[in-house]
Amino acid sequence: MSECYLILATGHPRYLEMARNLAASLRVMDGTRRICIVLDGAGTLQGGDHALFDDVARLEDDARYPGFMKKIQLYGLTPYQHSMFVDADCLLVKRDAERYWAEARTVPFAITGGRSTSGDWKGADVAALLRQEGAPYLVQMNSGVFCFDQSPQAR
Repeated sequence: MSECYLILATGHPRYLEMARNLAASLRVMDGTRRICIVLDGAGTLQGGDHALFDDVARLEDDARYPGFMKKIQLYGLTPYQHSMFVDADCLLVKRDAERYWAEARTVPFAITGGRSTSGDWKGADVAALLRQEGAPYLVQMNSGVFCFDQSPQAR
């Protein structure tokens, strides 16, 4: 079973610097999985980076996916059966990643969050937003870490 960590480092060079730190922490705390760095056209790896990153994927610039929306494109870029995306500004500080991978293997897509029907979220009245959109609930989530497989259900 092939599994990898995906790290997105596009735009400003600071994201590649942060990605290096994340990759180093992954190597120390979970040396069993591969690490794939996702770069845009401007991203360039240096000599020592090849010890941190096993694979490099290139993300084409697409105006439909600005900023954090680039994460939506990761499904088509990963060369692995199971992928865990982790924001570049994170670090793995415990040796317990396997418990998260074990849970992630049980579903096609996993993200931290939950359903919300009321309250305030990022300055918006959730109930009013739901009425406006005719939606039964809003999924409040943190897209800093999510897992997916290559199944049609994950897409």
